[in-house]
Amino acid sequence: MQWTSDKLPRQYFYSSGDDDMMIDLVKVKEAIDQNIAKISDEKWPEFPIICTYETRESGHPIRDKQHKNFISVQDYSEPNWPKFCLGGFYTTSVRVIRQLWEASLTSKRINTDDVFITGILRQKIGMPDEMVVPGISETCQHLGGFFENKFKTMWAEVFNLFGERATCDLRMIARAT
Repeated sequence: MQWTSDKLPRQYFYSSGDDDMMIDLVKVKEAIDQNIAKISDEKWPEFPIICTYETRESGHPIRDKQHKNFISVQDYSEPNWPKFCLGGFYTTSVRVIRQLWEASLTSKRINTDDVFITGILRQKIGMPDEMVVPGISETCQHLGGFFENKFKTMWAEVFNLFGERATCDLRMIARAT
């Protein structure tokens, strides 16, 4: 996020994904196009955060000290998480990433990065819950951890589904608002 904030033009898009996600970039582009259209319809001041994997409306911090995602009350005192993108993959504009990065510099970090970035920091910059939107169905597949053989098998199974579609259009990079 820091590199993106420092190096990329504000009108570009930013996506963040886990290494065990398989992404259909054509569907990501479709989701971006749909949300560009919604900016004026919804009167949003910024491009939203598109949750390509899953949007979580609710949830609560895990307070069990034995759990890998334990969050103490001192680290996060609220009983529930704000709306957020559940792991995997999300997309927004570089302009939003710059705001999130700046907010992170003065925020207490928690070890649940998806909640921290697309929930807590998003709230801190004043982006409302309505601007955390779901992506297009089946844009990505979560492989449940990076296992080389599983990944190769999965690619072999879905390769033909991608067909001859173009997966990268340089014009889409510069169309963020």
